[in-house]
Amino acid sequence: MKKKTQSNYIKDMEQIKEVKSFKDAKEMDDLKYMNDMKKEYNDIIIPAALKNKVEESIMKGKKDNMKKNTIQVMKSGIITAAAALLAIVILANSNQSIAHAMKNIPIIGAITNVVTFRTYKDKTKDFEANIEVPKIETDDKDENIKKAAEEVNKSVEDYTNMLIEQYETDMEASEGEGHYAVDTSYQVITDNDKIFTLRIDTVVAMGGSNSFSKFYHIDKQSGNIFTLKDVFKENTDYIKVISENIKKQMREQMAADESITYFFENEETKEWNFEEIKVDQNFYFNKNEELVIVFDKYEVAPGYMGMVEFTIPAEAIKDIIN
Repeated sequence: MKKKTQSNYIKDMEQIKEVKSFKDAKEMDDLKYMNDMKKEYNDIIIPAALKNKVEESIMKGKKDNMKKNTIQVMKSGIITAAAALLAIVILANSNQSIAHAMKNIPIIGAITNVVTFRTYKDKTKDFEANIEVPKIETDDKDENIKKAAEEVNKSVEDYTNMLIEQYETDMEASEGEGHYAVDTSYQVITDNDKIFTLRIDTVVAMGGSNSFSKFYHIDKQSGNIFTLKDVFKENTDYIKVISENIKKQMREQMAADESITYFFENEETKEWNFEEIKVDQNFYFNKNEELVIVFDKYEVAPGYMGMVEFTIPAEAIKDIIN
């Protein structure tokens, strides 16, 4: 395996220390209401690129339906409906006017809507900040889900306020001198009938740069917020099982590609070598319902590797997962 120079590692270690402080539908009542909704919908300006994508999906769906028998048409109808809901979610989360109009549209089954509650922007000399604060809005009749959404919103606000406070403190201390930028963005990673996951990504640049994420998970079936330990059965050593699988993946990746390096089984990075995941390690479930473990930049690898993720095979955790 190709070894990195000691000076490169020292540089990465210095950047770690430099950014460490940051890691801490009511139904429609009458025809008039329906017409009002139709007008509001028709007035929405849809971005051309998104419109073309939706139209292409519709045309493809029509062609596919013509080729299939009755049973296949029923299956295709379900898939088309899912695609339509996906298009609605994409549009809602990319255009605020669409998101506003959607609040009044009755839909069978609740859709969680995430909007930008506010954006903190600042440009003072060499300091710059762009921090988006998302908010979950839900019409779900389940009071538990509503409560969970409110708890996530409060946690998100506390977290982004911490970022803002840290930025303002650092700016005041240096009087805006020296390159410093903080930027956050968010996205809905998972939103199916079981799980809702919101991800907030933050990039801090000051000489070098650091990237880290925050994940919020809601169990739609129980209406509870959950963490990694809640995914597994009680009294199971999920930390060891997951950690051993990640170590195996690290070895395999480094053996196959000399450009890949992790802080693992390396004397040069002994202080930072990966031993096991944290109890509250970042994670999410991908579209295949596979568990994905996420590490912040510098957490288990040099800066050039960025944020790294490991997909844990279902076979590895089948005996301990809930």
